[in-house]
Amino acid sequence: MILMIFENAGDFERCINVVKLKLNAGNIVVSDKVLHEITRDIMNISYAKGGGYSPDIIAAFTDGYIEHGLFKKYMENE
Repeated sequence: MILMIFENAGDFERCINVVKLKLNAGNIVVSDKVLHEITRDIMNISYAKGGGYSPDIIAAFTDGYIEHGLFKKYMENE
């Protein structure tokens, strides 16, 4: 796996867990591949906005991601 800039080894797995919990809470079920794509997208958004990869920051960006339906672009490919 390729790490993003300023990403530590455990960041991606921790972010996956946060995103998965948020998606599940919204009754959104995706494959592992799509979960990884969505997580990477949310991490990129967080980085671009000056946020980090802490669980609270990722949870907040995930809430907005879900609220705006941005995950749907990945659902079309499943």
